[in-house]
Amino acid sequence: MRVETVDPSEYAALGDLTVRAYRALPGHALSPDYAAVLADVAGRAREAEVLVVRDEDGALLGGVTYVPDEANPYAEFEGADAAAFRMNEKDRAWADSLANPQPIGTFLQKIRLTGARDRIAKKTYIRAVGYPNVSFDECYARTKADSSWRTYEVNCGHHIMIDEPDRLTEILLQVA
Repeated sequence: MRVETVDPSEYAALGDLTVRAYRALPGHALSPDYAAVLADVAGRAREAEVLVVRDEDGALLGGVTYVPDEANPYAEFEGADAAAFRMNEKDRAWADSLANPQPIGTFLQKIRLTGARDRIAKKTYIRAVGYPNVSFDECYARTKADSSWRTYEVNCGHHIMIDEPDRLTEILLQVA
């Protein structure tokens, strides 16, 4: 497997692959507007570095848009520290001291979805609403609309276990 910058001749193919991947997500309704954004690889490449993943034969497996900092129009973050995840102020320095960069490989590893999740009797989704994230919002909406899930909102940043440990404990005891 290798990672490299996308060739402009592959913009359409990568856009199509990306849209198909999103449409294949179980229970994921892809809006036409967002599908157009995903398909616009040329637009992303004008603003950021678009990388592709190829197998050993050179076949296109997928892509990622590398957003170097929060000033980029494709940024969904404000920085790589605890403040960007809307963590409470008193714990930010401690959390930052423990943080490590997220290896790109974790985003490129294949997963195999077998449908086993659908057989789990008790499923819970907890949305930290103080951390804005479109993907998390979409997942929350899907799970909230599915009666097999219990959903909760907690008014804090991304790290519920740090910002609201008592509320998290309460929820986990309810769903156990």
